[in-house]
Amino acid sequence: MRSTYMEIRSTTKRLRPVPFYCAIIKPMAFGAPPGRIALDASLSKLRFDGIGSMSVSTVAPTIVSGVSYKDPRAAIDWLVEVLGFRISALYDGPDGGVAFAQLVWRNGVVFVSAHSTQQPWTNVGLASICLVAEDAHAVRQHYNRAAAAGAAFIRPLHINKSPAFPDGVSEFDLRDPEGHFWTVSNFQPE
Repeated sequence: MRSTYMEIRSTTKRLRPVPFYCAIIKPMAFGAPPGRIALDASLSKLRFDGIGSMSVSTVAPTIVSGVSYKDPRAAIDWLVEVLGFRISALYDGPDGGVAFAQLVWRNGVVFVSAHSTQQPWTNVGLASICLVAEDAHAVRQHYNRAAAAGAAFIRPLHINKSPAFPDGVSEFDLRDPEGHFWTVSNFQPE
């Protein structure tokens, strides 16, 4: 498990969400020794309520994507191996196949299920999903992982510049075995 540390120098500055597993807090106002707070890697955030005080709260995703597959078990294996998802829930159907699964990537969640005539949302066509990595280095690591697993890239690792991100972001695009489109990028939505 990767550990990243963040030093807090001011509690008055608005902080962007930063993925991390542990934070080192140095209360500068009182010259106290650093404290260390361990956090759940994917669904936690720090909130600073004033000088020297803080609280930790869990952040639940507010948008969840659903992707359906003809062979959800093979798709789950691919998503775990190639893109690094974690399985947080998996429910087998009466036929022994996957009825529903919940996969986690950083603090995002994707529902995976089998195509079904009884669930209209499972028959909507192909999905296009962007996974937001911590930084350009993390994008490169995910790219190398996907390449080693033999992924079918639409666009290899590149720097993408556009009006939305004029300084450029590191990203790559690929399709899963059933045709869903996945982008891994370090673009950080505001």
